[in-house]
Amino acid sequence: RYRFVGPDNGLFTLVCQRERVRRVISIESEIYYRKPVSNTFHGRDIFGPVAARLAQGTAPESLGSEVTDYSRLSPSLFRRVQDDRYEGLVLQIDRFGNVITSISDRELKALLRQESTLVTFWAGGTRINHCYRIYAEAPPGKIFYLEGSSGYYELAVSGQSAAQLLNLKVGDPINVTVG
Repeated sequence: RYRFVGPDNGLFTLVCQRERVRRVISIESEIYYRKPVSNTFHGRDIFGPVAARLAQGTAPESLGSEVTDYSRLSPSLFRRVQDDRYEGLVLQIDRFGNVITSISDRELKALLRQESTLVTFWAGGTRINHCYRIYAEAPPGKIFYLEGSSGYYELAVSGQSAAQLLNLKVGDPINVTVG
């Protein structure tokens, strides 16, 4: 369904966990590169031109050889730490201060025994047990969680930065309890 172009450094780990990977091609054919290729700006000099060529219909096989040993980060960014407690981490903080976690809706639903199971997030020493479908449902100043557009849970505060309020940064742990 998709084609991704980028470095082989684990960047696509989450994509590989959510989507079926048909093949990975090493970009070896320098005829698609922007010249000269800088040491630090491969997004402009290699990945951008290659993505443009793919969008124009260039066959992926013409780029290079297929690889099977591509880089992946830790097998899961969401793990069980006790009977009813699980741990994820902060993947990203958006420009509004919303905290995007590594906890996906699919993973969380697999843990829920029934629709009425209580879900509580714990972040920065704070208990977060209010869930809303959209940001606008929360009253001003209310801290809550919701399923974000990427399918991962987010922590938010209506009208404020959740990251600042909870003193969180990318990589910090996020805990969730169910039951």
